[in-house]
Amino acid sequence: MLTNSLITSHVLSFQPLLAVVLAQGLNVVETPLIHSTKTPPFTALIKAGFGTPAQEVTGVFDTGSSDLVIPRRDSAICQDVQQQCSGTDFETGAVRPNSSSLLVQRTPFATNFVNGVQLDGTVAVGAVSFGGSAVSKVQFGLVSNGSLPPQTPLVPIFGVGPIQGEAAQELYPNLPAQMKAEGKIKSNAFSLYMNDFRAANGSVLFGGTDSAKFSGELRSMPILVNNDNQIPSFVVSWDALEFVSANNTEPPAQKTNLAPEGLPVTLLDSGNPGMSMPSAMLSALADQMGTTFNRDEGVGPVRCNAADSKLVFGFRQASVDLPMEMLMLPLTNDDGSPATDNAGEPLCQLPVDVSDEEPASLGAPFLQAAYVVFDMDNQQILMAQAVVNATDSQIQEYP
Repeated sequence: MLTNSLITSHVLSFQPLLAVVLAQGLNVVETPLIHSTKTPPFTALIKAGFGTPAQEVTGVFDTGSSDLVIPRRDSAICQDVQQQCSGTDFETGAVRPNSSSLLVQRTPFATNFVNGVQLDGTVAVGAVSFGGSAVSKVQFGLVSNGSLPPQTPLVPIFGVGPIQGEAAQELYPNLPAQMKAEGKIKSNAFSLYMNDFRAANGSVLFGGTDSAKFSGELRSMPILVNNDNQIPSFVVSWDALEFVSANNTEPPAQKTNLAPEGLPVTLLDSGNPGMSMPSAMLSALADQMGTTFNRDEGVGPVRCNAADSKLVFGFRQASVDLPMEMLMLPLTNDDGSPATDNAGEPLCQLPVDVSDEEPASLGAPFLQAAYVVFDMDNQQILMAQAVVNATDSQIQEYP
């Protein structure tokens, strides 16, 4: 039996959220996206304090949902065998509302996620602290009960999607919208710099962009409305997916179109640790990688030395190159030894899965290579090629 082996070597390190950048006269707030060896691959985390005094919670930064979902300490869900509220190797934290001046309302809250997690509790309101600053009246779901599928640990969720995607009974200003309402930022927009999971942390910049983190120009595309003419999620048109083999050493490189029949629209979902694509596209990718494919098991193991190839994603005028080396997850045997093929070559797994229903979902693996601005004020996405492992910073307010 083959199992995943986390390839990132970055140790777990929590940097404090950065306060509003007053020294530059800018109304922006920046927070690290934490890469941890104690979570599954391609899991982007942020850390925040809830209430006064602040109770620290670490959770998944999720552009694919719209609510903050935080466990209530000492509740039934924090007694589940898969809880990480406290006393575990990887402790995400939980909130005890009467310890931090949080207002718990009688309004019920319930939500569910595509991985099968179902959670319910009540609505709460209070301060969410970002380093030296705090957003004073943030609404979130304080969950006490629920069900977790096997091998699915309980993790707080920092959902920052569009308001119309909220799970609450009545729509409310979620975290980015409330930050604008309280004057912490000037626009309901944030920039996502995921960065290579094998290396340093990424970052999220609320209300601004960092031109040192991307190359070329930011290209815009509209966020698509659903059949009800609403915007519940960050879905955009996806125009091209091409494979460039490492064998293409002579310019111009030959690109293989992996979607000759066209592409679905796609969700940009930082909370997805994979990339969910139609079976026809994954079958074409498997052919190019020299491996197997079927709808039940997906793309088979690939040789790790195929990492010099790349995928090229097209969105209107934006193009993003994703090196295969950023996707490779080394496989191991049951005894922990490296898995190899018959020729002794190490084998890797790709973080892709089959989804023949629209929208597709491009998660954290794709977002490593993209710099993305999520702009709800103008109902648009801006995208450029990310500068991986950038050390400089040139922050501007957005727009």
